Amino acid sequence: MTILHKLYYEYRLTSGVAIWLPTLLLPAFAIFNWWLFSEDNPYTMPMFERITMIFELGLPLTAALAVAHLMGIEREQNFDELRHTMPEATWEILAYRIAVAIIMTLISIGITAASMAILWEPFDLWSILENVLPAVSFMVAMSIAVNTVVGNYWVSSAAVVGYWLIDFNTGGAYTRGLYLFQSYRPRPDLNATINISLLLVMALVCVTLALLWRYVERKGLLN
Repeated sequence: MTILHKLYYEYRLTSGVAIWLPTLLLPAFAIFNWWLFSEDNPYTMPMFERITMIFELGLPLTAALAVAHLMGIEREQNFDELRHTMPEATWEILAYRIAVAIIMTLISIGITAASMAILWEPFDLWSILENVLPAVSFMVAMSIAVNTVVGNYWVSSAAVVGYWLIDFNTGGAYTRGLYLFQSYRPRPDLNATINISLLLVMALVCVTLALLWRYVERKGLLN
């Protein structure tokens, strides 16, 4: 089985409402905002600022929710033991599921950006993404790590939604350096470079923990 065939198999296995609904939620919210608020309204912020806000607030959450079931699909469908018998490396399933997560995140970004470019006007997408991608990476990695351990979509979803809500409502009082909204609502006591570095490092830590858990699980060391 080639890499593309394997990737398509993993996508078909995990595809469904749980992955597509959050993926399409961001562009739907952006289009709704464009329809609801007119730049002629003196109380409405400029459209570029609104699009920036939508990406910075919405993308970390919707991307994490879209992948909250990826690593637990076998357990929820009761063929986890069968999957363990397949001749594949321990890291392989995690790598392909991360690839699916990246693809779905890019689809969400692409549809949102294309919709706004058509309905409004072309804009500098990278100037928005460079600030939000570290937070997206951390939230997606955390979602995958939690789902790898617990194997339950609802627990994984609750974890990422809970983190997002606590972080947003407290302004990072509890998450400290792992604050998600530094570009949208900056904390004066938090250096932006340190914030980005910590988010990326913790994303790597979450992926590493997920890989270690898969190894331990596959070796039967949890029994």
